[in-house]
Amino acid sequence: MAGLGKGFAYLRSHRHPAETLFNSIPHEAIWTALCLIHAETVSPYNADSLVQKLGLETATVLYLPKINEIVLEALTTALANTSTLLIYSWQPGLLRQHFEDERVSFLPIPQFLVDRFGNGGQR
Repeated sequence: MAGLGKGFAYLRSHRHPAETLFNSIPHEAIWTALCLIHAETVSPYNADSLVQKLGLETATVLYLPKINEIVLEALTTALANTSTLLIYSWQPGLLRQHFEDERVSFLPIPQFLVDRFGNGGQR
């Protein structure tokens, strides 16, 4: 376009449907925040692992970016090897249907993290 000169940018934006939000949030950011909340330290996010794990003195914190049969099997193994699990997931209700154990707490991703990271970290 003639006459606009340099330094002009044109951007389009749009809202993302809530049901696709978890696909757009960087899982590394969520995991880092959960580590800081529970341990005040950072455990690296392993993109090759289906289950992120942080061992604490009194419990084990898990983050499940996705749920599938392999993840459910990993949870069964984790439960056999620990006394208390705090499991963060985008679908905690679905997990509750598969596990009934008082040592397990199924928690949603905290809303303040969704608000913070759900828009790509922009404020």
